[in-house]
Amino acid sequence: MSQNRIKAIAIGGGAAGIASQVPILNILNVLCCALIVGGAILAVYLAFRGEDATESPYGAGAGIGALSGVVAAVVGTIVSIPVTLIFGNVAAETLQELLENDGIQLEGAPRQMIESFAGSGDSIGALALMTGLVFSLIVNSIFGALGGVLGAAFFRKK
Repeated sequence: MSQNRIKAIAIGGGAAGIASQVPILNILNVLCCALIVGGAILAVYLAFRGEDATESPYGAGAGIGALSGVVAAVVGTIVSIPVTLIFGNVAAETLQELLENDGIQLEGAPRQMIESFAGSGDSIGALALMTGLVFSLIVNSIFGALGGVLGAAFFRKK
């Protein structure tokens, strides 16, 4: 893989990973992982910009997009640590509030699982961090590949 493609993957994936953790902006990921797809399209644009036409631009685009999705997952996980420390784990706190407001009393393992996802005090639950990373690696690589194919359709050289 060329240096140009590696830089493109790092820029596209890094941008998507950071944007995915910015409060309010991260809502765009609800729309079919739009930030991840956008990061992959950016990566393909940057990669194809300095290269000659390839025989299989869609395969190359999918590969570049999938790798940018992996980078986005790792960067997003790293960036989520300070964001969660500053703003709190909104998802886990909301889940706890919903359960308590509906009068559902959880005991044992389910309660411990929710508490570990919420973390304790100012800490972040390690289980939540690792689960989020694994989930993000899978989902981001799939949507990144989709974005890569779209990027190849838009920016391929004929």
